[in-house]
Amino acid sequence: PSPDKKGTLSSGWCLTPLSTCARGCSGRGSCVMRQCVCGNAFMGPACEVPQKHFLRQPEVGGNVLQRYKYMGSEPFQHRQHMVQHHLHPCSDIVEIGSLFTPIYQFLRPPFVGNVTVVDPLTPSFHKCGNMTNRYVRVLHQTWEQYSPFLASHDCFVFFGFACSFVKAGTNLSALSRMKVIILENFLHAAGREACVDQIHRSFSKTHALRFMATVNFADSFRSALPKRFLGDHLTPALWRMNRQIAVFVKS
Repeated sequence: PSPDKKGTLSSGWCLTPLSTCARGCSGRGSCVMRQCVCGNAFMGPACEVPQKHFLRQPEVGGNVLQRYKYMGSEPFQHRQHMVQHHLHPCSDIVEIGSLFTPIYQFLRPPFVGNVTVVDPLTPSFHKCGNMTNRYVRVLHQTWEQYSPFLASHDCFVFFGFACSFVKAGTNLSALSRMKVIILENFLHAAGREACVDQIHRSFSKTHALRFMATVNFADSFRSALPKRFLGDHLTPALWRMNRQIAVFVKS
């Protein structure tokens, strides 16, 4: 990118011509560092699929955004605040499955790096940094679709549980080279996602545990939640189960 008159990078330096993105993003998005940032109604590497088709899948459901809206409330964001400083050594983070809580919203100085969020339903967003060579982009893709590019990142974040939702687990070999990996899973067998255990096994010989914490939303945050968040649809057995957050660093 070329500097502007003040010597800093122009605000749109990370935007690349549509011709450098798959199918020109089908005219439904912006090309950010050669990846399509689609509008909120579309998804896929070329923004070629209407989101409504994705929502019709049994493991997703048309009311998924309403079901998980509570995750965007402050009490449930304690997890991201608790671990964000472990990502400060990273220069290029990829997060899979963020939905309403993309990690870029929680990163604080001295972090200076790029962030790519891969999730079919996270609100569309991109930003080109002015003062540093830093960009943020949200890609409406599944893990499976983005897997060829995982190796271009040096840190990995996965707070998601619905492995089938993001089609998790492709190209796990790329994780063994990551500086920092953050994983979350249920401790109880009824909620535990097998793919998270599979992910952990893929780098267990190359990374060491740096930090671990257990969070129980029902126990920890009930007094802080507005009554509207405590209906039956937000207090199923899975919501009351302990969640384990772990940070691993390259050995």
